[in-house]
Formats: sequence, structure tokens, C-alpha cells
Amino acid sequence: MNSLPPNPVTGNGKATAPPFTPLPPPVTPDDPPAEADEPLGPEPEARASTAEPAPDDAAPSATPFVGQGGPLLRKHKKTAVALATSSEKQNIERAIKAVVKFPQLWPLFGIAHGGRSIFGEQPSVAEAFAAAGCTVEACVWEAATVAYQAFSAPSRENVQYSLQHLEFGYFGSTPPRAEIDDFVESLYGAMDLTLEAARALVKEVLKRQLFYKPMKAACAAAAGDWLAENAWKRAEALRDEIDSILQGVEAEGPFSLEDFRQRADELKELVKGVLVAGQPGLLGGPSKSQKTLLTLDMCVSVATGTPFLDHFPCPQPRRVALYSGESGAATITRKVDVITEAKKRLLLGNEHARFDRLLEENVFLDDRLPDLGDPSALKRLGKIIEDKAISLVIVDPLLLALGAAAKDLANSAVIGELIMKANRAVTEAGGTLLLVHHTAGDRFRRQAGGSRGPLQLCDLAYPGITNFVRQWVTVNRASEYDAATRRSELWLNIGGSGLQTGGVFHATIDEGHGHDRWDVLVRPEAQQHDHEREARDRQRQRNESDTDRRILEFLRANPDASIRQMCRDNDMLQGIGDAGIRAGLNRLQSHGAVTSADHAGCARWSAVHSGNDRDA
Repeated sequence: MNSLPPNPVTGNGKATAPPFTPLPPPVTPDDPPAEADEPLGPEPEARASTAEPAPDDAAPSATPFVGQGGPLLRKHKKTAVALATSSEKQNIERAIKAVVKFPQLWPLFGIAHGGRSIFGEQPSVAEAFAAAGCTVEACVWEAATVAYQAFSAPSRENVQYSLQHLEFGYFGSTPPRAEIDDFVESLYGAMDLTLEAARALVKEVLKRQLFYKPMKAACAAAAGDWLAENAWKRAEALRDEIDSILQGVEAEGPFSLEDFRQRADELKELVKGVLVAGQPGLLGGPSKSQKTLLTLDMCVSVATGTPFLDHFPCPQPRRVALYSGESGAATITRKVDVITEAKKRLLLGNEHARFDRLLEENVFLDDRLPDLGDPSALKRLGKIIEDKAISLVIVDPLLLALGAAAKDLANSAVIGELIMKANRAVTEAGGTLLLVHHTAGDRFRRQAGGSRGPLQLCDLAYPGITNFVRQWVTVNRASEYDAATRRSELWLNIGGSGLQTGGVFHATIDEGHGHDRWDVLVRPEAQQHDHEREARDRQRQRNESDTDRRILEFLRANPDASIRQMCRDNDMLQGIGDAGIRAGLNRLQSHGAVTSADHAGCARWSAVHSGNDRDA
């Protein structure tokens, strides 16, 4: 497991920068692609039915983006596939063509244009393209940059004019002018990319040339080298500049049905039937209803591809970040260890090593909460999600992560806008936001009267929060917590507007006397009611059998006894009562175990001494 970088905002409110810890070098097109991890579990058939054979859903490698596509690119599969299957030169050509085609992308011609510093030289975009062996493309990008800066538009005429007045010897060798002219002409032809797909493509190509390659060089240097550290910082500054330009690049609507369909995210399940990627979610319930433990189970399950609560499959292992601000680091790690050991017991022996590897690579924990109301903290959170390729972000509890905005909890508009901004920051970085929340407190307890039934979304506190989530799991105790056995019975109500199966489920969780167990049994509501009815029937049969046995023993000891005598007995028949005795006598009489005789208008009962006596 991993710990997340320092909290975006410290106690004094000042932003803090993470220490210089270079990531491993990025995967290059020559490297062999990493194999996607399959969900763990004992049944191969179940794995085959839940796997999603999508190339961009592969388990996160050591470096995000390259090889699996960034958060924007993952929304445009055609673009991602084209990037993965095309050469570096083809990708650069398509990126230049996309920037020229869409005016919204023209400001990119102003980035990294001959930047210098006392720490070294920052190559321009054209120089980076030339270093990649694309000198024709480098010359055209340089000409388009000059045309944009001089004439505010990289039109064909302006680019051609710039080419006539530029020298390109500093690229190493000047390509033939005919090749440059042919590429310029190709820039203004038709292109089958929407603005959002072009945005994703350009962002990936520029980051690969201006961020990941300098990052690789910095990682190759000795750790702590100040030149490597500043190369890393310059590369990060370029990445931030690209992000700031592309942040507001969106096509104007309304859209045609086909364009609108392309804008829509493909629904992918993180937890089958429970949690869909890209939609804000809520897990809520009363105080002390196992909410944090459920999020820990979900965290481990999603990270390792094992079923959530041993019932809901996780189609593919994904990276998860859990921000938990209540339980403390010691409690969280201890419970994670207990949950992981419980899940490993359900796996085959040869799957344990892979489970441990996925757990170490995909789980990130922090006992400090981000301030969801602070734009700078959200920006920092987005960078963490993007850099670590995190798919699921859990914030527990929401109220402690609102910061100064907590004073506006009763204002649905303010809180709703805050949640939408926080969700946007997470989803644009490629993650899914799950918030842990509570019920309406005293109002809930007073109105529900200690209800032990399933909760609805409206039972959670503050409409400003519940109105803006698209999927939810509400939790409530189905019975009083058994402190002696550490056993909890919960109702889980699952709902949403995506692929969520929905419905109510009953969960029985046994934590053991020393909180050293995590045995979970989940049943659908109808199945649980059937189970409870069968249990009641079995108990009723046991009670009737005990009553019949006691009546039969009394009649053997006291022949010719009346019902009045049996009701007055305070020894063998104590607590049965008149109705219970009469019902028992009828059952015994139907089996021929007792007989009655009329004596002076009063029925007298006696046991039949035979081998057919009914004995419980």
C-alpha cells in the first residue's frame, strides 16, 4: 500500500509542494505492453463473465497515460487506439493538424517557445519534435507559431509567409522544402476528429514530448541532483501550462445526436451493480453503521479485483485512494490487514502473490482530508489522481472535507456547486468520486423511531448533497449491534442512474471478539426475507416440539388431567398457557399420542402408552 503526497492545504492554509520523488521512466512505444490484470477469485467462469476486454482498462502501470491513455484519452477510444498503434511521427502529425484545425487550440502555439532559465534550457515544442526525428513537423510547428504570434491565426497563407522568412538550421538539418510544403497542404484537409477528441490527442502528444521525456531524463540522473530536480520542475511547469490552456476548451452546443453520443462517457463498472466510473457517488448511513469498514472493503476489492463484500464482483483491478479523516492511521491499517487476510482465504494459493502485488500497487491511503471547497486543493488533488492514475477516490467523511464551506451546509445551491466542482476536478483527472456521508441525525432518529429498515437517499442529511449525486449506497442496521459476538446485520440500499443493479441487500458481518475477523454474507432482500421466514418456521417447530414433549411427560405422570390442572402446573408446564396447551393437545391427539375422556362434563386427558408416542 502507498501513502499519498502531503495534503494540498496545511493547517496554516498555505499550499505545500511535494518532495522531489521522480517516477519511473515512461513506457515507450518500443516497450512491450503490460498485460491487463484479471479479477481474482476462485471461479474462472465468473471471471470470464465479468472481465472487460478493453485496452484502455488495463491495470495501471508504473506510469499513467502512456500506453493506457490519460483521463481525456480514455473517453475517446478511437483516438486512444490510433495513438497506441501509430508511430510517434504519425501522432505528432495528427496533433499539429488538430491544433491548426480548431481555433480553441491555437493558444498552444505559445507554449514553451524558447524558454530559458539559469537552471538550463527548456526546449521549445518545435525543438522537441525535431529531437524526436520529426524535422518537417518541427519546421511547420515553428512557422505556425510565428504566424499565430504575428497574425493571430495560423492560416495557410500566414504559415507559408513565415516559412519564407525562417531559418531552421538549428534543428540539425533542414528538410527539403517540397516535403515541408506537402505537409503544410495536408494540414488544411478534412479531419475526422471532434474538438474533445482533438483536445485529448494533442494533450497526450505534447505531454509525451515535453513532460515525460524530460521526466525520464530526470529519473536517469542521481536522486537528489539539483539539475535533475529543476528539470523535473520545468517539465511540471510545462504540463501545468498545457492543462491551463486546454481546461476551458469545449465545443459549443447544442449538438447533433451523433456528436452528443461521442461526448458521452462510456459507462464502466468499478463494482458490478454498485459503482459506475465517472459518476459522483455517496455512501451514507447513521453513526456507527460500519460506513468506514465498508469503504475499506470496497477499497481493497476494487484494488485487487476481488468481490466487494464477497458478493459484488469488481470487473478489473484499479487504483484507489482513500482519504479517511476519522479513524486514524493505526485503526485503518489494522482493519485493512484483517480484510485482506479474509479475502485471501477465499483465493487459491497461487493467487496470493498476485493479490499482494495488486494491493501494494493500487491502494493509496491518507488520514488527512483534502479541502473540497478550496480550488487550489482541488487542483492539487487532480494532479495526484492524474499522476498516479487513480480510478476511485473515497473521501470519508464529507463534512470534514468541506473546509470553510461547511457553514453553508443548509444552502443547497452552494453545497451542490461545491460537489459539482469537486466531482469535475476528479473526473477530469480520470477518477470517480465517492463521498461518505451521514443521516439527518436527531431528526432521523426522532422520525424513524429507531427504524431498522432500509434507508432511502432522502434519509441522508442536507438535500444540497443528496440531490447532486448520481449513485448511492445507504446503510442502516437491521438489528442491534451484538457487542458480545461483534456481529452486525445491515441493510444496504443501492441505487443510481447508470448500470447500478439497484435494490436492497442484507449483509451479516462477523468481526470476531478481537476484531480479527471479517466474515461477510450478503443476500438480496427477498432472499433474506425467505431466510428469516424459514428461520421463524424452524423456531416455531422447535417450540411446538418442546411444548408437546412437556405435555406428554406431564400426562404420563398425571393421568386423567384436565386442562385446568395443566394450566395451574408451575413445574413441567410453566409458561405454556391455556392456548398453547390446547394446541399441543390437539397435535398430540392427531398423532394418537394422547386420548381424552368425558368425566362429568369435563374432558380428562391421558397419555397413550405405546411405541407410537411422539417424543421430541
